[in-house]
Amino acid sequence: MQIATSNSSTKPNYFDYAVIGSGLAGLHLLMAMSENPFFSDKKIAVFDPNLKDNNDKTFCFWEKSSGKWDNCVSKTWEEAAFYSKQLKLNHKLNPYSYKKINSLDFYTYCLKKLESHKNIKWFVTSVIKIDQNKLFTKDQNNYEIGHIFDSRITYSTNQIAEKHSLVIQSFQGWFIKTEKPVFYENQFTMMDFRNPHKNSTSFMYALPQSPTEALVEFTLFTPWRIATSEFEQQLNSYINTHFPTTNYEIRATESGEIPMTIFPFEKANTPWVTKIGTAGGWVKASTGYCFKRSERYAQHIISTISKVGKWTPSAIPIPSTRFRFYDSLLLDILKNNNSKGIVIFEQLYKKTDIDLIFKFLDEETSIFEEIALISKLPAIPFLKSLLRVFFTKK
Repeated sequence: MQIATSNSSTKPNYFDYAVIGSGLAGLHLLMAMSENPFFSDKKIAVFDPNLKDNNDKTFCFWEKSSGKWDNCVSKTWEEAAFYSKQLKLNHKLNPYSYKKINSLDFYTYCLKKLESHKNIKWFVTSVIKIDQNKLFTKDQNNYEIGHIFDSRITYSTNQIAEKHSLVIQSFQGWFIKTEKPVFYENQFTMMDFRNPHKNSTSFMYALPQSPTEALVEFTLFTPWRIATSEFEQQLNSYINTHFPTTNYEIRATESGEIPMTIFPFEKANTPWVTKIGTAGGWVKASTGYCFKRSERYAQHIISTISKVGKWTPSAIPIPSTRFRFYDSLLLDILKNNNSKGIVIFEQLYKKTDIDLIFKFLDEETSIFEEIALISKLPAIPFLKSLLRVFFTKK
C-alpha cells in the first residue's frame, strides 16, 4: 500500500477518482477498479483516518457454491434454524450456503491485493470539506478530483425519519467460548424469537464456529433503541437458558446500528460526488444485508464507467422500484406495529422454501414468485400498511 503523507514533496494534487472511506463499500469499489484495465492508468486517491487493522465487524451473506471471497471466509453453513415460541424449523440451504467473513480478514485480503497498484494512493486523514471537485483534508491539504465516491452519511436520523419509515437494526454480539461442547457447528440460527424484548421484533442470531465457540448476537428491528445493559441481560439470559450445562467466557464483542429505510440517499449525489455504501442506499432496507449488494453495486459503477470511457451519471445504481415498495410495506409495519414482525417472519419461514426467500431478498425473483411468496404472509398487517403508505402523509 502506498501511503502519502502531508510531508511528501512529490505528492500531486490531482486525481481522476477519490474514494472517501475504505470500509466495505470503498474496498469493493477499489477492488473493482483494480480488476478493470480501464483504471490502470487512472490516478486514484483513498482517504480514511483508519488503517483498517482491527476486526470491527462480521460480514455474512448467502451464495450458491464457491465464490470470489472464499479465501476470506472463516466459516460456512449448509443448514439454518428458525425458532419462535410456536415453531422449530430446520432448513437445508442447498443450493445456497451461508458464509461468514471477519472484517479484518476482508480488509487484509483487499489491501494486500491493492498494494501492487501504484496508481492508488492512500491518505490516512479525514476529509473535512468538499467544494464541487475540490477536496480538503484535516491535515490542511487540498486536492482536485475528477469524481469523488463518498461513504459518509450526510443526513441526520430526523431528516431520514421525517418522510420515510425508519427502523433501526441495532445489535450487540458476544464471541463466546464454552467449557463443554454445546453448539451444532454445521447449523447457524437465522432467527430465534423465543425471548423477544418487550413486545418488539427482536431475536437472537447465532453463528457457531466450533462445538465450543460461537458468535451469539441479540438484534432488534425497532424504531427505538435500548440500553447496552438490556442487550447484555438478553444475551446472558439466552445463553444460560439454552446452554445451561456449561460455563462460558466472552472472548470479544461487537455492536452496531444499521438504518433500515427506503430514504432516497441518492439525493445527496452531485455532479462531482456519488454517495456509496449505507450513505448511497446500498444496504437492503428490509434486512440490513449489504456485503453482496455492495459488490454488485460497485461492479455496476466500474463496468459502466469503463464502457462509457468516463464518469457518467448512468453509473449510479438505481434501486428496484418494485422491491423498494415491498421493503416500504414491511418497514411501515415495523414502525407502526412493531411486534407484528414476529408473526410475519414466522409465516415466511414456515411456508416458504429457503431458496425462494434468499432469491427474493437478492431481488432476483419474478413477479409471479413474489405474489406466491407474499400470499403466504398475514394479510391484515400488509393491507393496513398499504393504506398508510398510499394515503397517509409522511
